[in-house]
Amino acid sequence: MVATLAGRLGVFLVGPMLFFLLNFVFRWLPPDLIAAPLLGAFLVLLFVPGYFALRPLWPKLPNEETLHNLADYSEANASESGPSYQKSGLKEEQAERYAQKLRTYMQAAQPFLDAELSLNTLAESLGLSANHLSQVINGQFGQNFFDFVNQYRVEEVKKRLQDPAQAHFTLLAIAESCGFKSKSSFNSAFKRFTGQTPSAFKNALSSPV
Repeated sequence: MVATLAGRLGVFLVGPMLFFLLNFVFRWLPPDLIAAPLLGAFLVLLFVPGYFALRPLWPKLPNEETLHNLADYSEANASESGPSYQKSGLKEEQAERYAQKLRTYMQAAQPFLDAELSLNTLAESLGLSANHLSQVINGQFGQNFFDFVNQYRVEEVKKRLQDPAQAHFTLLAIAESCGFKSKSSFNSAFKRFTGQTPSAFKNALSSPV
């Protein structure tokens, strides 16, 4: 990496330096008004290749999808990486009641259809603290918030793919209506929970038995 960068910097810098040195010795450019335009044009020809030579080495900013996924995953694991759940004051019996409350709410209200659903907003809807909700999801369901919500989304996608009334919608349209923010996050979650790609699952539904 360092050697590549050094080589491209050489292409970028040595040309102009060599030109100015030779011009100083041989006096190529006439000392009249045409010298400035000629110099400008020559410098453009030298610097443009250098620009494109160095451009692939510039750091790339993360796109919106990557930022969304990182934010979701960080929030989902924030409580789990904090103080021990043993210090939260949540007893096993309470955790079981909260788990049932959570399960009922997810099935009835379907908050997972909201692509902006977060640990905090779900906890607020249930009247729980975010730390207690994270503990319930982790302890009672064996998942983090991110996977817990996406599993509901995948099940809803599967249900809609089997509905003839939804047949005219594309896979991506159905995924987005079920709360997924992007095609890549949808494909990844679907494959993880079903062992199939969305396209393979859809094709199997239409194949004769």
